[in-house]
Amino acid sequence: MASSFGKAANKMKKVKFLLVMATLLAVPAAFAFTQYHRTLQEWAYDGSGSVLAPENYVLVETSPACEGTASICTIMAPDDGNGEPDLSDTGLQSRITNKDTSNGDVFLKN
Repeated sequence: MASSFGKAANKMKKVKFLLVMATLLAVPAAFAFTQYHRTLQEWAYDGSGSVLAPENYVLVETSPACEGTASICTIMAPDDGNGEPDLSDTGLQSRITNKDTSNGDVFLKN
């Protein structure tokens, strides 16, 4: 009877260990998922300074008519948590700087 109790105790230790490991792996994965899948919002450039400065954008409720190729009209980016667009993505920064509309997150006007 003592040996079956010992086997059961070892099995419970293994189960507890696996649960702890699964939890330790799940928490960072969930955090990473939320960081890379944040909701994109539309932000209008106010024309007051650098197109790479988040403070120069305002959140758009109704999309403006963005037609043309001359300057930044709006961008799609997540909120940085402070009511400004998160422009930390170097790909988005490059597209803004180069007026590259190919990714569907930069819109231009004349």
